[in-house]
Amino acid sequence: MGITEEQRRRAEANRLAALEKRKRFAEAAAAVAAATASTSYTTAFPASGTPTFPACDAAAEWRLSKCPRIAPPAPQHRSALLPPRPSPPPPPPTPPQPPVGFKVVLEVCSPHEFLVAVGPAEGKAYPGEADCLGAVQDCLSAASVEQYSATQSQSQSGHLRPVFKLVDYDVVLKWLKKLPGAVVEDIPYNTKRLIQNIPMLAGQKWASDKEVDELLKKLPQQVKDAILPFQLEGVRFGLRRRGRCLIADEMGLGKTLQAIAIACCFKDEGSILIVCPAVLRYTWAEELERWDPSFMPKDIHLVFGRQDSLEHLSATPRAVIISYQMLSRLRESMANGAWALMIVDESHNIRCTKKEEKYEDYAKGTRLTELNVLLSQTVMIRQLKEHLLNELPPKRRQIIKLKLKAPDIRTATSPSIKDINSISYDGCKKSPRHLTPQEIGIAKLSGFSEWFSNHFIMNGLGANHNLDPQVLDGIQVFVSENGIKFVHIDGSTLQRERKEAVGSFRLDPEVKVVIIGITAGGVGLDFSSAQNVVFVELPKSASELLQAEDRAHRRGQTNAVNIYIFCAKNTSDESHWLQLNQSLFRVSTLMNGKKDAIREIEVDQVCHLEEIRNAEEKVECKLHPLENHNTGSSNLTHGPNTFQKVMARRRLSGNSGTLSQTAPVSDFPIQVESLRFEVSRHTGRIHLYSCVPGHDSRPKPLFENFLPEELNSPSCSSSDVKSRTLRLKKIPAFCNVFKAFIKEWLALRPIDQSRLLGKPLQLPLSLELCFLKDSINHSTQGLLKGGSKRRATPLNDVSNPLPENAEWRQVVLRNGTTKEIQYTQGWTIDGEPLCKLCQGLCNGKLANSPEYFEDLFCGLACFQEYRLRTSGRALRQALFQLERGKCSQCKLDCCKLVKHIKPLPMEKREEYIQKAAPNIASRKKLLDKLVREPTDGNAWHADHIIPVYKGGGECKLENMRTLCVACHYEVTRAQHKELKEIRKKAKEHLKNTLNQQKDKASEATEEIDDSLLLVTVPGSAYSIGGGVTGNAHEIVAE
Repeated sequence: MGITEEQRRRAEANRLAALEKRKRFAEAAAAVAAATASTSYTTAFPASGTPTFPACDAAAEWRLSKCPRIAPPAPQHRSALLPPRPSPPPPPPTPPQPPVGFKVVLEVCSPHEFLVAVGPAEGKAYPGEADCLGAVQDCLSAASVEQYSATQSQSQSGHLRPVFKLVDYDVVLKWLKKLPGAVVEDIPYNTKRLIQNIPMLAGQKWASDKEVDELLKKLPQQVKDAILPFQLEGVRFGLRRRGRCLIADEMGLGKTLQAIAIACCFKDEGSILIVCPAVLRYTWAEELERWDPSFMPKDIHLVFGRQDSLEHLSATPRAVIISYQMLSRLRESMANGAWALMIVDESHNIRCTKKEEKYEDYAKGTRLTELNVLLSQTVMIRQLKEHLLNELPPKRRQIIKLKLKAPDIRTATSPSIKDINSISYDGCKKSPRHLTPQEIGIAKLSGFSEWFSNHFIMNGLGANHNLDPQVLDGIQVFVSENGIKFVHIDGSTLQRERKEAVGSFRLDPEVKVVIIGITAGGVGLDFSSAQNVVFVELPKSASELLQAEDRAHRRGQTNAVNIYIFCAKNTSDESHWLQLNQSLFRVSTLMNGKKDAIREIEVDQVCHLEEIRNAEEKVECKLHPLENHNTGSSNLTHGPNTFQKVMARRRLSGNSGTLSQTAPVSDFPIQVESLRFEVSRHTGRIHLYSCVPGHDSRPKPLFENFLPEELNSPSCSSSDVKSRTLRLKKIPAFCNVFKAFIKEWLALRPIDQSRLLGKPLQLPLSLELCFLKDSINHSTQGLLKGGSKRRATPLNDVSNPLPENAEWRQVVLRNGTTKEIQYTQGWTIDGEPLCKLCQGLCNGKLANSPEYFEDLFCGLACFQEYRLRTSGRALRQALFQLERGKCSQCKLDCCKLVKHIKPLPMEKREEYIQKAAPNIASRKKLLDKLVREPTDGNAWHADHIIPVYKGGGECKLENMRTLCVACHYEVTRAQHKELKEIRKKAKEHLKNTLNQQKDKASEATEEIDDSLLLVTVPGSAYSIGGGVTGNAHEIVAE
């Protein structure tokens, strides 16, 4: 039996393997023989080419292993006859592992110490913080560091990091660079140099204690009486650094007062520039007038737009208040001003646009401890509530977790989401984890409404903070449906309305809720009368959370503040909450230092809405009982009135018995008859003047001011009694004069009040109105001289006649916009531009190359008059700025009505209008139009007091008034009826006149002599007298 091909291949493979084995053995034996001198193994190769080995190993070499028994061959298949498959490719080589290593960071942690921190290095495998710190400790243990600090710093993960003295920095750095696998990041050279030179800086550039004491003598008495010891420490800190400081106290500790106190010490050196968020401009103006009465209304200039630029002023005011946005737009004109001091409020809004190499970049959140040391040792002072206000009530946080329902998710993700209460549930399905923050906020409204109904319907609520406008509107709808009176503050709320909203919440016992947007209400508001704060949405940053909380938890708070934070399960809210904690740790590390850093947001309780729903069982999370936010003021006899009515009654009412228990009038050299009053345009504070007839040529300021609501304040502190103004208030004679002025002032129309601003006034105010002079084109009543029956002036007729030696030119505004606009302007032959209204010379800086439309006028007065006379829209906007959409007849606040009904569904809008505005509800067409489109144009109109058909056209604001659509309908109907009667009488008069003329003509025809109708024609037989010569005259009867 022959062998198969497979057997033959196996045998050949075994033979080759045996030969290879014998060859390797021979090579190994030769190597051993060469290494050992005692034994010699040789291999000879004869001519035949067959190697010979020693006899002792020859037998062993030919001992082959027994071949395994070969099994009988299996039946051959066709596939077995095919050639063998190629072997699979070898696996790819494994990538090389990165070397083990870590980064070592040297960071300053105090003025005299630095710490050693470790972290992952780029391109190296990080073994862990514990192992790296151990390697660092072993490396530095061999270093001869003489002054090793016993203190240690704890990292965020809880490990202790070594701390050394700065004098040993070079030695530590030298040894750490020898550590294998370590990438050392040393302290920046500029940082180390600055810290070493701080003692020298304090001695050369900072003010001495004697200089600080001299500056403190300039503080007004009001500031000296009100400032607290820790605030005075901050003021001294700033004065020692000559005003170059960063006051970083916690919210509610009086940073504004400290900044004003420092400004008062430098106000004699020049003007003061205050940069703040737009919503705080009025607040800063009021605080400046309150704490330093030497700032009169004319001394404070607020910038709202380009027309308020300093280029339009003859001199720089003592204080200029501007927002960040306007400062960016007017940076050239503002940079040209000579400022003695600059106050930057909410300075975290500053962004650096250019980086310089000499400064270290801390934008990525690295070296925060080092940055805290640098700031604290140079310009920053930081004081915390927990160290100063021990008597402040506690702040308790509770997280309310809720699971979003499927219908709520569909509602939030609906593509046609316009009105939250009129959304169909046909939206697309979406996982809760993929919801946007806006959708999460809308989806949480259902759970919030349920929780609110169970806990706060019968109790007072404080602030309700949210982010998205649709969430704000949804909460407003829910609160309105439950009949709860509220106020609403968002980004569109004007500053004066914000002030009224805060006053309504504080004084009106019926206002229990204030709905606030976080970014709009995080600064500049005092809700210390609130006890509860609810966050329906999570803020974007931890700083916004703390800012919003401290609107209620601040100085003046007497009750514990309960804070409720809604967090949706299985959504991005959970990860966002962790990010807020990390952000808080970084920010607190920078501001407070490592010692006082806040590692996480403190939470007292975590509640689940599903557990709260079960009213029969005892809820594991016990909710704190709530009280009305204004129960402390329950002794005040306030009825269900609005804030304006409450404030007016407080202004005009008083207790003469209490006021009589004060010093007599003879204690003051001021006479009642000599008092003059000036109302601040921006703050409403009343400034006092004195003008003795026959002695003073013009009123002299007394440097005292007060708010109307302060006149009859039920209580005042002992420090307030030191104020001369309040002592004057206690004297009946002066108090009666104050009340009389306030009463007459409130009785004036807003337009008349605006005309009397900026000048000292005496009683009666009607006499002051008579002293007002007519303008060039209009009378004091706002009517165009001569009258006009045109609503607006055509552009061709609005300008004064062009003077001689002048011509019209086309002017193109070049303000950097892509669209260039051409206007017609008069220019003299000498190339000087003329005002577009009065044709006077334009002397502005941009007159020859105008950039904006107001540059075509000689002043703002001509610009405003031109806009009012040529644009009905501008006239309406100017009227709204004065009267705020309040009807002058029925006193309905139309603007407030529109804001309330806008987020409501259709059926709720009509119901609310019937309660709040029955006059409008009685007119079906007006009601339907307002319900369908709740806009200001459908709620109120700008109406002429003297109608256009009577000559009241082309008027100014003095002839305009605000009327709600119902009152406007009644007035228009009455005017239409009157006009109809006038036209009817005019037609009758015209008819009678024509009849009279016809009768006179017939009578004149009967009395005329026929001879008068004849004409003498020379040579005619029919002429008079028959023979008339040719030179006769013609007789013509007319």
